[in-house]
Amino acid sequence: MKQQFLEDKLEAYSEIVHASLGANHKTKIATLDSLLVIFPENIRLSIINKQGVVLFDNKIDDLDELENHRQRVEIIQALESGQGRNIRTSVSNQEPYLYFAKNYYDYYIRVALPYNEQTKSLLQSDHVFLSFILLFFGVSLILLYALTNRFGKSIIVGIGNRGFTAPTFFGCDQNNSKRRSGAINGGRCGIF
Repeated sequence: MKQQFLEDKLEAYSEIVHASLGANHKTKIATLDSLLVIFPENIRLSIINKQGVVLFDNKIDDLDELENHRQRVEIIQALESGQGRNIRTSVSNQEPYLYFAKNYYDYYIRVALPYNEQTKSLLQSDHVFLSFILLFFGVSLILLYALTNRFGKSIIVGIGNRGFTAPTFFGCDQNNSKRRSGAINGGRCGIF
């Protein structure tokens, strides 16, 4: 759930980049540095063409030094299913990242967060919270059972203590055998 939250954020960043690039992305790639001011400082953004050549990377100065990215796990997944994700150490700068890549018409946008202690803690399930919820649910069920059981017993005891007798319906006595005056349905007993 937490990983999905982070991936949703990374996807939103990729959508913002894609919208800012527009139809003529080749001429607008140079302006991406100005867009990065609205993103978190530690975000890594890459634009990769369909051949795997990196066209832009905000964390790498010399793009000519980069190897082809076509075989990166997140790019392969994005090619096959539209989106890709992977946690690995970058070959380019030796930093661990949580990568998210999205396949667009003739390029990929890859957004990454450093995979540090803060990111790891966000991705780990919160066992204390889950345990608390399960305990609360269990106690609630036990209390609900005890309350309904006690309420049901009090109704039964209350009926018995008051000398309750079954009501008469439509002018008939309890045995549905005698017609009382004013009965409806032609003097027949019972509910019709």
